Amino acid sequence: MPVLVMTDDQRAEAAQTWQAYNAMETTKQRHFDYLSVLDRKKKNFNLDPTDDEKLVLEQLLKDHDDQVKVFTDASTRLRSQNPETHIALFTYIGKINELLDADKTSH
Repeated sequence: MPVLVMTDDQRAEAAQTWQAYNAMETTKQRHFDYLSVLDRKKKNFNLDPTDDEKLVLEQLLKDHDDQVKVFTDASTRLRSQNPETHIALFTYIGKINELLDADKTSH
């Protein structure tokens, strides 16, 4: 298995974009987790989401949409400032996702 390494300089240059990516992943997961809660509530108890629950779900999606924009902006800046670091970061992200997806399918 190849070692997933970015240089220390690349890590420093990509830090803002990496943090934005992680925040984007977190907001996505939070939205999906809450949606799952509401789906289980419907499936197990035949209860539709309350107005408050719908508002929470809507806000969680907005949080994610906002974070996607932050990540996109950070990624665009990184690509224009240092294309090599941009490629290294996206290679790193791709390898991580590839390894996590492979683990999910092995269970």
